[in-house]
Amino acid sequence: MKSLVFALSFLGFLSVGTAIKCYVCNNGDPNCGETLAATADDPAYVQDCPNTNGCMKIDATHIGTGHTIVQRKCLYTTTMQNEKCNVYQQGNLKGYQCYCKGDLCNSGSHVTTSVVLMTIMCGITILLRLF
Repeated sequence: MKSLVFALSFLGFLSVGTAIKCYVCNNGDPNCGETLAATADDPAYVQDCPNTNGCMKIDATHIGTGHTIVQRKCLYTTTMQNEKCNVYQQGNLKGYQCYCKGDLCNSGSHVTTSVVLMTIMCGITILLRLF
């Protein structure tokens, strides 16, 4: 039983070292709105993001026209410590930028919890119950 827990924990850590995957699209595509109409295995929207440490989603509105802009992409930053959303303003655009650290975490309207983080937390919980 202990070796099974160790193996599962080890596999969880292995996935941390691989390239993160993010949804990549913009609202020029009708499937890339506030809620993404794509699946995790759809190659038109899923992109491997080597040398990145997260994904990003921007929801913004053009102040003059009221036109909404949605963009999802890979993100590399040295300052991202937490998964969070910030107010975004650039020129006539105002909205939110959301940052997240897990595979395909930039799909919905809120930042989602990383699958790797959930695996690690489950492993720690199991280990604590065993000892």
